[in-house]
Amino acid sequence: GDFFATNYGNCQEMVEGYTQPTGNSLFAIRWRQLALIARDQCMRLKADNVEREYALVSEAFEKYLAPFYPFNSVKGAKPLSPNNLRKFREVYSGESDGLAERVRVMAWKNQRFSPAENFLRDLDSSLAILSEIVENSSGRSPGLSIEAILNPDVVFGTDFDVSNHISSKRLYAGKSEIEFPGESSSLNWKFSEKTGFDLHWASGSPYELFSADGRAVDGKLSFASSGYWSLLRFVEDFRSKKIDASSLHEESMLLEFKGGIQKTRSSSDITPIEIFVRLTVFGIDPDTQEPKPLRFPENFPNSAPLSS
Repeated sequence: GDFFATNYGNCQEMVEGYTQPTGNSLFAIRWRQLALIARDQCMRLKADNVEREYALVSEAFEKYLAPFYPFNSVKGAKPLSPNNLRKFREVYSGESDGLAERVRVMAWKNQRFSPAENFLRDLDSSLAILSEIVENSSGRSPGLSIEAILNPDVVFGTDFDVSNHISSKRLYAGKSEIEFPGESSSLNWKFSEKTGFDLHWASGSPYELFSADGRAVDGKLSFASSGYWSLLRFVEDFRSKKIDASSLHEESMLLEFKGGIQKTRSSSDITPIEIFVRLTVFGIDPDTQEPKPLRFPENFPNSAPLSS
């Protein structure tokens, strides 16, 4: 009865519930052999279905996303358009689709699915942030919400404390900006707007400020990214590899801006300095409609690996 009730549509559920006869009779042995064959066939069917799903996503990725920044990091690559992102999401919606979980299960049983598992994990994370950016950049939306701490409590054992020699820091995104010293507030950014950070050196400091490559900067360091997806480029360029142990949100990012100082005019030596800013980007939780911190991917995938 178990075998006759099993078909391609229900085999995954049915084979798990087969009641196998015990003993060493010819019937019992043959029944167990058939059950194993059915399980193997069902697993192959499941793998084939997952591979077909993945192949459609892979094809759409190479067509709509892979040629464009941020998935293509080659200098001069054209930026991804919101229209291409929408077309891709018509094929694959991201985490809510469930394909990543189905591939994860297959990878647990068959390592050839592991590259596809890693790719989908990074892709789902990438789609989450890109979709939030596009949705918050249209119509009358004020833009993606960014919270920043310009003077985070981080110490990495540097020999020189620059804090007493800085006059002010300014972070801007589009038309909004925050400054330290000053009241903390959030920034709003849309995907075509410029993003940047300025540091002004105290006029009374006995030390002269330089860029990280030793150029004189007349008391001001400026770091900026412009064009479509400027916030992504900004994070990509200045994201610190240091661990931010004091952050309240695990999704926060520590940005690291580098410069140098000359401690005495009698020496041409430049002492490196680092200035840190903590950044947290917020979207809206679709279930609660409350702000939720978004995780920036460490890397945007640049190609879809084959699953076989």
